[in-house]
Amino acid sequence: MKSARNLGWRPAFEADRGDAEGEVVLGAGVASRLADPSSPGLGTAATLAGGGGLGTVRLGADLELRMPGTSPTGHYTSVLTLTLISP
Repeated sequence: MKSARNLGWRPAFEADRGDAEGEVVLGAGVASRLADPSSPGLGTAATLAGGGGLGTVRLGADLELRMPGTSPTGHYTSVLTLTLISP
């Protein structure tokens, strides 16, 4: 299994943010390691959003996968795991 270091994301609120009360703050974007060699990419845990309150908030993220030009042609699959933690 390869690391997710070549995968990056940019968290965003959906157009309909939902009905959340309280303050929800987006996490920082994470660059693909191929875009920024100092970035760990999504090979380490990253925060999509934080904060607190009641209700529902709709979040999303633009994902960016970069592959080296030397990668073999073929089909690739992966699993992206999201963990929701509530205080």
